Amino acid sequence: MKSQSAIEFLMTYAWSFIILAIAIAIVFIFLVSKGVTTYAPSSCYIAPSFPCVEAKVVTNASGSTAIILFSNQLGTPIAFPGNGISFKPTPYSQSYNGQCVPAKAGNGAYITCNITMKGLRFSPGTELNTNFVIKYFICNANESACGTFQYNTSGTATVMVTTAIVSPPLSLSPITPNNPAIDEGQSISLTASVSGGTQPYH
Repeated sequence: MKSQSAIEFLMTYAWSFIILAIAIAIVFIFLVSKGVTTYAPSSCYIAPSFPCVEAKVVTNASGSTAIILFSNQLGTPIAFPGNGISFKPTPYSQSYNGQCVPAKAGNGAYITCNITMKGLRFSPGTELNTNFVIKYFICNANESACGTFQYNTSGTATVMVTTAIVSPPLSLSPITPNNPAIDEGQSISLTASVSGGTQPYH
């Protein structure tokens, strides 16, 4: 009786087991043939006194640009030289200098450093490991004077390269008619004719 029940059970659910086995086999074959690709999320670290907010590398036909955003938590204003950051993408041996703005940053201020790497192009989607050095001077509380000793703080970033979309700027035509006069309470309609930029316009 028990053997008969077992046979009936198998006959009833045989198709379910077959479908489940096929599904598991397909998933297994797909993973083995394609491999499992994982990407580490973008990360950036400088120092507790300069917490890094974000790091990006964008590339286009003419080269690449790196952007490092961090804040000043040193407890005192700082100033940057013209080449306020030295940036080196691994495994390349060349370092690229960039500019940090604002040139003077009070305590708690956010700083953006831009590094142009002309002629160096990465494939979009590439995971890039980078090292950089931030150069700065210590200033007094009201930022009226800064010291001459240059401090250097190192940082690292792991970023996923993205593609930059470069669009021509919007161009503005003269207002017509010249010297328009509008009476108070009068309803008017304004229209714009723009060129350049990237559509759609908002």
